[in-house]
Amino acid sequence: MQRTGVRFKKDLVPVCLAALLCLLATCPVIAQDLLPDLVRRIKPSAVAIETFDARGEKLMRGSGFFIDKDRVVTNRHVIDGAFRAEVHLSSGNSFPVKSVLARRC
Repeated sequence: MQRTGVRFKKDLVPVCLAALLCLLATCPVIAQDLLPDLVRRIKPSAVAIETFDARGEKLMRGSGFFIDKDRVVTNRHVIDGAFRAEVHLSSGNSFPVKSVLARRC
């Protein structure tokens, strides 16, 4: 009897693998269907950050996102060496950056 049980498990392995492959093949389709909804939901939190030198010439343009109603996170290289910076929202509004808190990881 034990031998029959082992054989049954061996026969079940290809079936399980085929089922898993079918399931994995449908995941990208589901993810692509959800992508437009995800973009719509997070778009208001995404911002563009533009930096300028002391003469008012553009230095860098990068991206960031809100972590609170008045706090934006971006990469350090976007603001390094900047004299001033502006945050541009997807709505078209822009705001000057009042202060920068830089942290090293």
